[in-house]
Amino acid sequence: MSTPLTIANSLYEQQRDFALLYSGMQTTYSGRYSYLAFDPVQTIQGNSFSELEAHCTHHTDWHQQCWFGYMGYELAADTEKHLRLNTTPPSPISMPNMWMVKYRHIIRYDHVTNSSDYFGPDKTTIPEPSQPSTDSAFSVANITSNMDKQTYLTHVKTILNAIKQGDLYQANLTRKWFGHFHEPPNSFALFAKLCHISPAPYSAFLSHGDYHILSSSPERFLSVSSDGHVNTRPIKGSAKRSTNTKKDSQIYHNLAQSEKDKAENLMIVDLMRNDLARTCEPGSIEVDKLFQVDSYATIHHMSSSINAIKSSTSSTLELIKQCFAPGSMTGTPKIKAMQLCQQLENIQRGVYSGAIGYIGADGSCDLSVVIRTLLIHKNQFEFQTGGAIVADSTPNGEWAETITKATAICKLLNIKIDE
Repeated sequence: MSTPLTIANSLYEQQRDFALLYSGMQTTYSGRYSYLAFDPVQTIQGNSFSELEAHCTHHTDWHQQCWFGYMGYELAADTEKHLRLNTTPPSPISMPNMWMVKYRHIIRYDHVTNSSDYFGPDKTTIPEPSQPSTDSAFSVANITSNMDKQTYLTHVKTILNAIKQGDLYQANLTRKWFGHFHEPPNSFALFAKLCHISPAPYSAFLSHGDYHILSSSPERFLSVSSDGHVNTRPIKGSAKRSTNTKKDSQIYHNLAQSEKDKAENLMIVDLMRNDLARTCEPGSIEVDKLFQVDSYATIHHMSSSINAIKSSTSSTLELIKQCFAPGSMTGTPKIKAMQLCQQLENIQRGVYSGAIGYIGADGSCDLSVVIRTLLIHKNQFEFQTGGAIVADSTPNGEWAETITKATAICKLLNIKIDE
């Protein structure tokens, strides 16, 4: 049977570069379409939005000049010149701050009608579908982190002290795990398994040579329609699910009523409203959903939804620039929080905390926030989790949240991390 996963698996077996934006979970606001783009025509790598901007030409058909890929967290330094994110030591898997690709072939899958549309010069180039392997053997040789527990707890206390002193209100502190497999694994088989373990509306697999990005993000960064309607859905507030139905229901209720998580969420809602105001029509910004709790396989999340109308004098890429990096991954005030987290983390976030998705020629785009994401380069791997620190956070509670958010990837890799 031809599906986004089976066609993408054939491309992987043929060692062809491609981008799969996979809606592995349908929601009321997203998940109708999956996109599979393959065979690169043009690639843009670099440290500046201007390198992409020069190639974003307007066309009424979105697919005529559509770019797929990622924008890494450190790209924020291009907009905020006094941020010096690239002076931080690089990740073990070091990738460009931006990797956007125009592909020769695009397939759009409609999960509602169970049909697909092809955009490209030759439909016969679509490979025969093949099922991803379910028994691909791999083993992890080692794993370590940029922070042990004591270091992390100390950093949380540093942020709490900065909040107490009035330097900031919230900071999203993250920690990275990295290690090696004994042998390079079948990355796409791992992705297919991740989609089963942790279905998400913004799953993605990006294949660039021997670099592979496996993402199961639940979070929308920005969606812009061709007529300029904008939506963002920041997530702030999380709780680990229970296999006990009654207990899980209570966890859901507790999160929905949590004043701490509501405060955490509201700060980022205000931050995103402020970011959108730079490129959207005055008076058009509205919050249509506040403190909505959504349930995923391993975790409950609190999110809010903000709508706006893009100004006719601003391009979609300019809107993305002015909102980058995603506010849910920074804190507030944004620059102050980013500077403090950079100092404490002391390693580049890279792809993590950035955005994955597409930008169409008609001004449309759909971008996720890069969380719940595994990077693989040959036999290396890395992943990262974080959480927002606010005035009533507790160091041990925040530590536990970093573990909870790693649940799906740990299950995928069959590993345990320091708890």
